Amino acid sequence: MISADIAAYLTSQGLGTLGVDYFDVALPANIDNAVMVRDYPGSPPFFDHDQPTPALIYPRVQIVARNLDVVAAYTASQAAFSAIHGIKDIVIDGTTYLRAEALQAPFWLQQDSSDRHYVVFNAHLIVAG
Repeated sequence: MISADIAAYLTSQGLGTLGVDYFDVALPANIDNAVMVRDYPGSPPFFDHDQPTPALIYPRVQIVARNLDVVAAYTASQAAFSAIHGIKDIVIDGTTYLRAEALQAPFWLQQDSSDRHYVVFNAHLIVAG
């Protein structure tokens, strides 16, 4: 799964620990300060000539930093942004990521009923099929 790969990549860059403060798919409700990577639809895949499987796929991920302190949420989001933007030609768990580009700078999204701030950004990936 793309979100698991990207979460693993970010933690391999020293940004956190999987299952402790970095997660894929969902944030545990009981952890105030954490980062999540989740998949969402990207562009249609590219098929090369008459090949039955795509040559390239274009998924997207959203990185969500949640923290009780808005500055800390921005700091975590910016660290993930710096680690993801510009990825090229790396292999994570057998999947070749040709390129990753952030679609915008981290931005404040909301504050929830537990006073936790959410700072997010989205990234477009190019993955070898």
